[in-house]
Amino acid sequence: MSNDSFFAALTAYGGLAAALVAALALVFAYLQIRLVHRTLEADTFTKIQERASEIPLSETIDFINGLSFSDYDAYLKDKGISDRQRERVRAVADFFNDIAHLARDGYVNDLYPMQLYYPSVAVCQRKLSTWWLDGVRKHRGEPGGSHLYENLKRFCYYARFFEARGFFRGSGSRPVGYRSFLADHYDSFLAEIRQADMRDRSTAAVANSSFRK
Repeated sequence: MSNDSFFAALTAYGGLAAALVAALALVFAYLQIRLVHRTLEADTFTKIQERASEIPLSETIDFINGLSFSDYDAYLKDKGISDRQRERVRAVADFFNDIAHLARDGYVNDLYPMQLYYPSVAVCQRKLSTWWLDGVRKHRGEPGGSHLYENLKRFCYYARFFEARGFFRGSGSRPVGYRSFLADHYDSFLAEIRQADMRDRSTAAVANSSFRK
């Protein structure tokens, strides 16, 4: 082999080795980023669970589930409810509002929070997302009151979507993450809800009319 051929082969092998090292460096960097991300997620979830224990979440959700109000002012005036209980209800709303924010912006896996807390979010959706949320926003006033707990409101719709599609029951369909829900399903699901509510009101009106006859 001539010197030129030898040096050409050496240069080629050197370039290949350099490319291989660069590729391995990229893979290593990617794995490091994944590891850091998973570590941060694990740390975040640990803090989330610690915060849930501090509220305390399960006990307060049981209390919320027993509420039967349709008017926020009546809820505030009820002598049977202590200020501490109202503070805990607000703490639950803050908790899920913050979780929704973390999931929306990618700080935590956007599917796990609903898988973990679906029963509790479903209670909030039924008991707080109407009269309580409207009342809190009204009492806050403007500016900003009309957007208070917007993350919670959307997260409650996500819980309703989760149930409607059977994800929590294990329907066999691949569950949709929160960010995908907001980007691809939120508007159409709200339209679906409005149509269903209109059908329900129409059916109720027909039934009442028939009853009066």
